[in-house]
Amino acid sequence: MRNKILSFILTLSLVLGPASIVVVTTLGCVAVMPGQDAVVVRTEQTLDGAVDTLDILFKYEKDNRAVLGPTFKQKVDNLRRNAPPAIDTVKLALKGYKQNRTPDKKATLESALAVLQVLASQAAQLAVPTTVTPPPPTIGDPPQPPSP
Repeated sequence: MRNKILSFILTLSLVLGPASIVVVTTLGCVAVMPGQDAVVVRTEQTLDGAVDTLDILFKYEKDNRAVLGPTFKQKVDNLRRNAPPAIDTVKLALKGYKQNRTPDKKATLESALAVLQVLASQAAQLAVPTTVTPPPPTIGDPPQPPSP
């Protein structure tokens, strides 16, 4: 349920723009329950949010490829190449941290997470809709309402 709510909020942020990212960030700050490791909880939250953000962007680009153009596709393809290894690195570092919660393992996890956060931030910036000019209508096409 939490993932569905987060996905909805992230989708909403695509529609509302950068200001709504503050909402997403604040809602992600759920209290850590007693007995839970804050590093693990925050890493899992960040990982879920980053994956959702990247997935939303990838779907958005695929569904709108014809109007977004090749430059946008190249930027998204760069994220498509870099995101899976970054996600895997965070998962591996998290697993290592859970097995042995040392300062070195924590630093490794934080470094891996920082890389993923940069990619998710780039995805969020790309996913914020810019003015997309649809192709001109051809003769016989019904008039289209203006884009929001």
